Amino acid sequence: MALVGVLAFDVLPGLLIAVGLSLFLTVYRASRPRLSELGRVPGTLDLAATHRESSAITLPGLDVFRPEEGLFFANATSLRDEVLKRVRDAKVPVREVLLDLELTDDLDVPGADMLAGLHEDLSHRGITLSLARVHAPAQRLLERTGVLVKVGRQNVYPHVHAGVEAWMARHESQTWQEWRLIQDGLYLVRSRVDEAGAMLHGEERHRQEDLLIRLDEADTRMRELLRNLPHPPADDDSRGPVH
Repeated sequence: MALVGVLAFDVLPGLLIAVGLSLFLTVYRASRPRLSELGRVPGTLDLAATHRESSAITLPGLDVFRPEEGLFFANATSLRDEVLKRVRDAKVPVREVLLDLELTDDLDVPGADMLAGLHEDLSHRGITLSLARVHAPAQRLLERTGVLVKVGRQNVYPHVHAGVEAWMARHESQTWQEWRLIQDGLYLVRSRVDEAGAMLHGEERHRQEDLLIRLDEADTRMRELLRNLPHPPADDDSRGPVH
């Protein structure tokens, strides 16, 4: 590109044209709504993009999305529209959207305004907006702009799996698939706490122990509701939790 510009318009104009076009293409690519849906890899608490990992399991009613570009002014509107479109097109009614902001190192005001607007759009539909892996600079801006208060600090998680675990503990399951995932999550979280042993302490240990209690309660509630659910397929009776 630079060579063509230099040959056609001389050195300085050619370089300026090349820099301008490169900047335009960079902003254009970043502005496209590249949004990955995340699911939990069976037998682990790891999450992966469902289009890359076909075995990744999603929870009905919970949509976990990760913008594949940092959230900023050029892509804020398109990302919001893409999230709302996927919510509308979901086969199972969505009750919560969890956004993974790992790739957003910083956040500008238009990006914060988008999150506030998305929170309002989803709230009108009875859907909760949660955030995960919010970097410190982005969180400071969310605090200054009042977005953090709107979303709710209780809906901001240090890791995506923490948001998924909280969802499993907080919501009564309506399907056999959800119940099996709760059982699986209970097994995995308990294993993690047991393996960590004395290494877990303070707030993190308290969070894990509280999570185990809430998962146990969700599992108990689900067992009480089983008689009201359609009987699962025969192969589900013998498989037990997904590992």
